[in-house]
Amino acid sequence: MFHPLLTSLWLLSCAATHAATLYAPESPGVPVQQVHLGLGEDEDITVSWSTPVGIFASSCVQYAPFAATPLNARDREILSQDVYSFSLSSCGHSEMFVDGGTAKRAQVLHRTKLTNLQPGFSYAYQCGGPEGWSETFTFTARRNLEQLAHDALRLLVFGDMGLENAQAWPDIQADAGSSFYDAALSPGDFAYDFRDEDGRRGDEFMMSLQPLAATLPFVVSPGNHECHYNFSHYKKRFAMPNVQQTENLYFSFDMGPAHIISYNTERCDAEHEASRKGIPSACPLDAHLCSAAPTANEMTFPVEDLFFTYGVDLAVYGHIHDYEHFYPVYDRKVFGDGNRLRHVNPLATVHVTSGAPGNVEMVKGNLDPPRGPCNSSTPWCAFQSGYYPRNGQNADYSFSKVFVHNASHLHWVQWSSTLQQVVDEFWIEQHSHGGFREKLDRRKARRKLVERGLLDYTDL
Repeated sequence: MFHPLLTSLWLLSCAATHAATLYAPESPGVPVQQVHLGLGEDEDITVSWSTPVGIFASSCVQYAPFAATPLNARDREILSQDVYSFSLSSCGHSEMFVDGGTAKRAQVLHRTKLTNLQPGFSYAYQCGGPEGWSETFTFTARRNLEQLAHDALRLLVFGDMGLENAQAWPDIQADAGSSFYDAALSPGDFAYDFRDEDGRRGDEFMMSLQPLAATLPFVVSPGNHECHYNFSHYKKRFAMPNVQQTENLYFSFDMGPAHIISYNTERCDAEHEASRKGIPSACPLDAHLCSAAPTANEMTFPVEDLFFTYGVDLAVYGHIHDYEHFYPVYDRKVFGDGNRLRHVNPLATVHVTSGAPGNVEMVKGNLDPPRGPCNSSTPWCAFQSGYYPRNGQNADYSFSKVFVHNASHLHWVQWSSTLQQVVDEFWIEQHSHGGFREKLDRRKARRKLVERGLLDYTDL
């Protein structure tokens, strides 16, 4: 069944605080590293991890429910200490992954799908096998529409996080530990870059990401920093819905009242030409939360036209290392009343850039970051923070929280780790989902009837 929903577009990245070898002290053996969760088809969860080459290692997960309610990561960790046995198990597959650099460094990547999960239940799990199990992690299974009718769908969103200088990362971890979230959306530009140091930077990045991604589904899109070696690190490290068919480049899925679409705008090689035909089939939906790693290239206007035609309510981007909130806009024309706090029944897509959790390219300074209204040449920009810092200004290290309350109401909150405060928030209220072009055509037709006296002006 298709449900009307809000729409959005997104991108992301991260930094390292620790990189210990992870295996349970009671069962030493093969080191299990880089554990992270992905969303499978339907209500499935996919667990992925890495082990060294040259050592046999199973691709199994043992798991058990321990609470019938969604819990934040901190509470799950406390309650899961009472789990002494695992009643369920599932085994998947592994493959050797060889970095494309000169050293040809290799590792074994494992992937196992967990099925028949109880919606909203909290689970404890370990991955590995008799040769060595990981430490115990926890997660909450995807909530269903009935459960989400009483509570908002809660998403963390951040793009462009590197292994170094990820100054918002401690706040992201703390927030995910104390508050419940359904997933983290990360649309590209990871690690800066996965392929660096013959892939060692990618390994360290995934280890640094583990405290979050092993407990919360981590949904990704590719960015330009992932394009090396034909996106090989991105394709092999992550598992998104229908990964066997899409290689994580184009996919979509429902999550409560939201339909989330991820697409690839990068043009690193000829593969882009072959994949481009996937874009139209991804977007013609009633309302979608879209995700991508777009760049300012010739793709901009064709994609914008698709958003306008099919009624994408919110598009979230990375790539640019700041926060920018645009009014509903199409073809450089603003469709709205200029209220940046609340977009009611917008007739064009609201665009947001959230690409500033931190990376080596972001500016460090002693002064507060630039923030406030945009310049006069961009009247569609409602607010920006950390845009082109200079003269001693600091970049604004920030991340986003998105709360989809139902099929018509979405609340966006932007947290600045630099200033330790909320710097922007807004609501989108969309009570009539559908293509914006069609809505405008209907409005023009009604206006003509009003002019002819055949329709009351209140019906506009």
